[in-house]
Amino acid sequence: MKRNLLLRISVFGFLFLGLAFVANVNSLQAQSSSFKDSGVYSLPQGQFVTPPVAISRLESAQDPVKSNMSTMQPGTQSYREAYAKYVHFNTTLNLIVEGKGVAHSIQEATLLISTDEYGLNRNQLQQYWNDLVSLLRA
Repeated sequence: MKRNLLLRISVFGFLFLGLAFVANVNSLQAQSSSFKDSGVYSLPQGQFVTPPVAISRLESAQDPVKSNMSTMQPGTQSYREAYAKYVHFNTTLNLIVEGKGVAHSIQEATLLISTDEYGLNRNQLQQYWNDLVSLLRA
């Protein structure tokens, strides 16, 4: 009797956990798809500077961000935000050096920093994308 009761409780517990997990995954997919529909994930439109000019501008834009990071305490929110911006610029720079177009490089770098590792919200991601697009427009 006692064993039968424990079996029922454990089956019910696993069933409950399974349902909670499925509900959580569906919720995350809904949030993710609405976030991914944002314009920052599409290929930026318009005329951009040539790759050599983009490289020069990105190198110049990275320096102040890197300098600011050296004065911040690692692990703080402001440090993580500055680090995400630095990674955004640096990834775009590296992709351009590898031969990708400027617009494609912006798109791929934005996808990279939109991961949970960088912890940016939608407004921050949009701002970083806007800054990068403005910096590299012709």
